[in-house]
Amino acid sequence: MLRNLLLALFATLIFTANNFAQTKPAADSLIVEGIRLHDAGQYQQALKKFDQALDIDKNNGYALFEKANTYYTLKDTKKALKYLDIIIDKKIQESYSDACYLKGNLLDEQGKSEEAIATYRMGIKNGKPHPMLHFNLGITLMGQKKYDEAEKEYIETLKLRPFHASSHYYLGMIEAEKGLKVKAILPLYFFLTIETEGERTGKAWGTIQRTLKAGYEEKDARTVNINLDPDALNDDFKSGEMILSLAPVMFKTLRDQLRDSLNVEIPEPTATENLVQTNEKLFQMLGEDKDRPTSDNFWWDFYGAYFIQLHKDGHTATASQYIAWSGGESDAGKWLERHETEINAFAKWYDNYWEQRK
Repeated sequence: MLRNLLLALFATLIFTANNFAQTKPAADSLIVEGIRLHDAGQYQQALKKFDQALDIDKNNGYALFEKANTYYTLKDTKKALKYLDIIIDKKIQESYSDACYLKGNLLDEQGKSEEAIATYRMGIKNGKPHPMLHFNLGITLMGQKKYDEAEKEYIETLKLRPFHASSHYYLGMIEAEKGLKVKAILPLYFFLTIETEGERTGKAWGTIQRTLKAGYEEKDARTVNINLDPDALNDDFKSGEMILSLAPVMFKTLRDQLRDSLNVEIPEPTATENLVQTNEKLFQMLGEDKDRPTSDNFWWDFYGAYFIQLHKDGHTATASQYIAWSGGESDAGKWLERHETEINAFAKWYDNYWEQRK
């Protein structure tokens, strides 16, 4: 009798395994077809495919999520939330993080920012690592002017997706709002290295220019005022803050000395020329800073390490010209046209640097 029971159990397991092996590919195939129809704008046909997949596997997280996403696209909030909540309530891991991400977006769009924040945090806590959960949480927090909290989320996004341009952009904008010069310009430099056109590039460049000039005021031809932010002098990049605050004075003094010695007027440098000069000083100082943290500091491990190595390997001028060109400076564009060799060398160095960091 026991043998018969074991044989029956074995037969049941074999049947179940074979049935699963047959149904899962069938459901997956329907989901793929549904996504194709969704992308083609054939939303009702897509929904039918997802329903067919759910008829085969009612707890298929991918089918549930894609169905919710299609309703979201159709602006049917109620139905979108219905299927997202099935995933979240049942904790279907294959699409749990995506469901929290989409539900958070939906709630934020409805003006329910606190509920959106709670949903993003739930997804981060209970789901798989998901960079966009952190990013959208950062956006919502930034909208509430909770800059310190938003900063942490953009950093978590970049740890998961280092080349996420929007995280570099908003991280730099937050730090500019807080009055931290180095932490403002380094992310915006990186942003302008990976995103070279569009409305945001001009805004990033404008923020860089305002940040570099902040606290500097020429009273007359011989007198300048410098205002240093006390918070900046307590930052991880306090030496860099000093360099950025004093650089305009140093450059002005050198121009004045040259003018007096030659007895001729020295033209004001362009924004691009100022950037090259400033970065030569800043990146060198970063490499020589004895007070920098030795470990577990995203700012130094990511931005500091990148710009220090860039300077050591002789690409500061080229990178600065490229950043200025991305920001819309025409003289930088003309420089790049004349220096194809330097641009190719910088591009090769850039690829090698990040390949070695993997």
